[in-house]
Formats: sequence, C-alpha cells, structure tokens
Amino acid sequence: MLETLRFVRGWFRHQYAPDPALEDRFVAQFIAHYAPNRLLSEVLVRVSRSLRQTMNSVEDAFRYCAWSGRIQLSLAHGLAMDAPVVLKADLAHA
Repeated sequence: MLETLRFVRGWFRHQYAPDPALEDRFVAQFIAHYAPNRLLSEVLVRVSRSLRQTMNSVEDAFRYCAWSGRIQLSLAHGLAMDAPVVLKADLAHA
C-alpha cells in the first residue's frame, strides 16, 4: 500500500499544478479507455492521444486524480505503469 501511495503522490514531486478543466477531461477519457485487464501505460497512451497532451501531463493528471479521489483506486493492489489498474468500482460500466 505504501508503494502505491508513493506512486500516486508523484504528482506533487513533479510540481503538477491542479487544473480542474484538464482533470475533468482526463477522468472522462480515462473511463472511456479503462479496461480491467489493460495496463496503466496503455490506458494513459490512449488518453494522451485523445486529449493531445504529453505523457508526462497525463501521468501527473492520473496521479492527481487518484490522490484526490476522482479515480477510486484499490489500495490493496499494487500500482505500476506495467500493470493493470485495479479500481474500487468498475468505471467501465459507470
């Protein structure tokens, strides 16, 4: 759980400045591209293309949205770019 929290808190280390408009668009695109078996990196590449944002920007938006609770991660599972994202609720059917 600690490693997951450190990973998510990375938005702060990268000096990401919250942007509610970008985060609204990010969450909508994340939900559209999320699948329980899809790697986090794959989801973020798709979101990056959809939003026409850099990968660094969408990675930090993901981390901030997860930290602030806009994306409900399961803290009982590990989180890494090369692993699927486990959510508390299945957003793909929300």
